[in-house]
Amino acid sequence: MIYYGGINSMKNEKSSKHIVVLIIGIILFLALMMVQSRISAMNAQAAASGTASNTGIMGSLNGVIAQIQVLISSFLVIYCKKGGYIASTILNLINAAYTLVFAVIIAGSTAAVPGIVVPIISVVTITIIYVYSLKISKANGELMETNRTLTETNRVMREKDEKLTYLAYYDVLTGLANRQLFIDHMDEMIEEDKNTPFSVIFFDIDDFKKINGSYGHNTGDIMLTTYADRLKLFCGKSNFVGKLGGDEFAVIVKGNMSEASIVNYIERLRAAVCEPVQANGVVLQTTMSFGVAVYPNDGINSEDILKSTDIAVFNAKANGKDRTCFYSQQQFTQRR
Repeated sequence: MIYYGGINSMKNEKSSKHIVVLIIGIILFLALMMVQSRISAMNAQAAASGTASNTGIMGSLNGVIAQIQVLISSFLVIYCKKGGYIASTILNLINAAYTLVFAVIIAGSTAAVPGIVVPIISVVTITIIYVYSLKISKANGELMETNRTLTETNRVMREKDEKLTYLAYYDVLTGLANRQLFIDHMDEMIEEDKNTPFSVIFFDIDDFKKINGSYGHNTGDIMLTTYADRLKLFCGKSNFVGKLGGDEFAVIVKGNMSEASIVNYIERLRAAVCEPVQANGVVLQTTMSFGVAVYPNDGINSEDILKSTDIAVFNAKANGKDRTCFYSQQQFTQRR
C-alpha cells in the first residue's frame, strides 16, 4: 500500500507541474500576442502618417516574438505532451486568425501576412514533434514492458535455479543436508586441512521398514522429520548433520576424540533423538544402530570414510542392533 501510494503521489505531483507549466506557457504566449498586436498597430499608424522610419525595427521585433512563440509551443508539446499540443495548436490558430482579421482584412496591411504564415508553420512543426514524441513514448513503453518481462523471467529462472540447487543438496522431507552435500562438506574439510582429524557417526533406525509397513509411510515420514528436528537441535551449528538416505543419518564431529568421548556423545545423541514419537494416534519408540569412522585413520577421503561407516553400521546390526560399532583396519569394537 505504501509503495502504490508513493507512485500515485509522484504521478499527482508530475501532473500538477504540467498544469503549472501549461498555464505559464499560455500566459506568455498571449502576452506576446498582445505585444505583437501593439506593434502591428504602431506600424499601421506610422504607415498612415508617413513616418515609417521605425517600421523595419518593429518588423524585426515581431519576427523575434514569432520565433519565441514557436519555442514556447514546441516546449509545451515536449513537456506537457497531449495537453501542450492541444493548447499550442489552439493558441497558434487564434494568433493566425487574429492577425488575418484585424491586421490584414480590417487594417488592410499586407505586411502582416507573415504573421499568419508563421503560426500555421508553427502548428505543422508542433504536430510533427507531437507525432514523433508519441512514437518515442510508445517505443519507451515497449522497452519498459520488455524490461519488466525480462526482469520477471529472470526472477522466475532464479527461483527455479534456487529450487533446483536446494533439491540437489538438501533432503526435501527434513531440510537436512543430503548425501551429496554431506560428501562435499567432508571434502572441503579435508582440502582445507588434511592434518585435522574428525569423526563421522553414521546411524539408521532399526527396523524402520516395519514401521512403514505397519503404520504407513506418512507415519514413517513424521518420525523422520521429528528425528531430524531433534538432531538439528542437538547438533546446533558446531557439528554438521545430514540425511544420507531413507532412514540414514550422519554427523561430522570435529576434533581428535577418544572412543570413550565419541561413545558418550552418541549416548547423549541417542537420548535426545530416540524419545517416543506420537504420529497419527500411535506412540512409537525405536532404537538406532551407529557406525563410526575416523579421518584419517579409517579413510583418507570422503568415499573411504563413508565405506568404513557402512561397514561399521553393518557390524552393529549383525551384532544385535541398538549399539555402536567403530570401524578399524584390523578389528571392530562394539559398544552398547
